Amino acid sequence: MDPREAEVVAAKFAAVEVAAAKVATAKVAAARRRIQTSREARGTVMTARIVARVGLLAAVYLVLTVLPPFSSFAYGPVQVRVSEALMVLPALTPLAVPALFLGCLAANLAGGLGLVDLVFGSLATLLAAIVVSRLGRRPWLVPLPTILVNALVVGTYLPVILGLDIPLWLSWLYIAAGEAVATYLVGLPLLFFLLRRPDLVALLRAEGGPRD
Repeated sequence: MDPREAEVVAAKFAAVEVAAAKVATAKVAAARRRIQTSREARGTVMTARIVARVGLLAAVYLVLTVLPPFSSFAYGPVQVRVSEALMVLPALTPLAVPALFLGCLAANLAGGLGLVDLVFGSLATLLAAIVVSRLGRRPWLVPLPTILVNALVVGTYLPVILGLDIPLWLSWLYIAAGEAVATYLVGLPLLFFLLRRPDLVALLRAEGGPRD
């Protein structure tokens, strides 16, 4: 083979290599786009699940507070909010923290006790939920933050906005007793039940569904 033919052959091989490299680069780019699209789709689905779980838990709290017969003993100086049983859920999923805050906010708005209850009552729930979320490995202690925070916060302002002439310590005791009934007698059994059902906990955490 003379030098000119060798140059022609070499040029053809180089052209083939360039074309192959372009094809490989295009395939890699297409694969990356598919992966990125898949990640974005999964992210969108996960966001939708999170919003759905938060909205569902908030709605359950609201319903268990404002609808009869629950509403008849959900407000006032002596109260038992059955919805407060859900305050054990932050020990299982962080999604319960904003959900319970929003649910309480809506319930206090419906209760009509004014701005003080709307703001401080809802913030008390938020604070208690945050503390509960740190106690997941201590089930028997999980109800305590809800009892203590609500007794001190709600028990302090409730006699004032209701115009009741009762000792502060008695108001604390009333609220603490009501919270204990809701969280220990209803909430704690719920917590132990869910601890035995990791599939339900996964749903609460928006980690998937039956077909995932």
